[in-house]
Amino acid sequence: GAGHAPGPGGTLGVQVTGEGGVPASGVGAVVVNVTITDPTTAGYISVFPEGVARPVVSTLDFSPGESRANLAEVAVGDNGQIAVYNSAGTTQVVVDVEGWYDSSAPTSGAGLYHAMAPQRLVDTRAGAGTPYSGQMLEAGHSLTVQVAGVDGVPSSGAEAAVFNVTVVDSTAPSVLAVYPTGTSAPTASTINFSTGQIIANQDAVELGSGGKVTIYNFGPGATDVILDVAGWYTDGSAGASSGASFNVLIPTRVVDTRAGSGRPDAGDTLAADETFHSQFSGLNGIPSGSASGVVLNVTVTDTTANGYLAVFPDGQPLPATSEMDWALRGQTTENAVVVGLSGAGEADFSNQSLGRTDLIIDLSGWFGAE
Repeated sequence: GAGHAPGPGGTLGVQVTGEGGVPASGVGAVVVNVTITDPTTAGYISVFPEGVARPVVSTLDFSPGESRANLAEVAVGDNGQIAVYNSAGTTQVVVDVEGWYDSSAPTSGAGLYHAMAPQRLVDTRAGAGTPYSGQMLEAGHSLTVQVAGVDGVPSSGAEAAVFNVTVVDSTAPSVLAVYPTGTSAPTASTINFSTGQIIANQDAVELGSGGKVTIYNFGPGATDVILDVAGWYTDGSAGASSGASFNVLIPTRVVDTRAGSGRPDAGDTLAADETFHSQFSGLNGIPSGSASGVVLNVTVTDTTANGYLAVFPDGQPLPATSEMDWALRGQTTENAVVVGLSGAGEADFSNQSLGRTDLIIDLSGWFGAE
């Protein structure tokens, strides 16, 4: 893709099957981290299967000159490709692959998902109260995190896990990578951030030696890191071969609280400390009573005060975790969210802010019954 930055209204076709460890056939969907850098103007990108009509969704919103990343779980389209659409200006695009789903949707073996109520594994900020508190990540340094056997992830049988990674209090622009412990730091990145920025990105990471992952800070600045876990994938071993298979969808906008959006929830702007309940079972082809979790792209916009958004299964208490943080009035920010559902197929979106915010939710897939 070198030299093929998509211009305004342009679409970049990205070959994913047969590349980067993804098989040439039998692949239904891929998990990719998409980074934009050097955009010439404000805009957004949408990631979707090659060969289908471009859906009215956004994967990543950006401002001129910034570098941002977001995870996408997307169906493989024509010729084993995915498409990246750019709304305005010109932007460079980086696509890193993290995994793939079998097109046969197996019901036993490896790669089946277990959703969890989100749990905080790591918070390096001083006084945070986690085992990693006070271990700010310096430039060129890494932090090894025990995942297996902690906060609901089993001590054996977990092949990979889904995390939300947040950086805060960074002293200079930098890049983080999260990868299996015992392997070399990849050339791929998880988060790009600027000085003092609070920014999050979802990540699906294979567990390495001892059931651990490593967080590496390429530098040049130091940063605090927060790591929340949302679920885990089976490795197919005895006792870890059952779970939920993934069902990919064409990305579809299912919630937009902005006035005039045309959605049933238009005008339902979230007030301070308000929780929005969303029903997913029975929606967009998801069978009623058959979904244990969903894959979303969640955007907050028109914020009036700083805050954060927590997403969790309906009926659970508000967790001590976040999916995204914002610090500016009027900010638009988004993140991929993999969240478990209640028995009735619902999830909650809680605005932990002193101000109002609008909420946009794009649905890209669901996990069946465990």
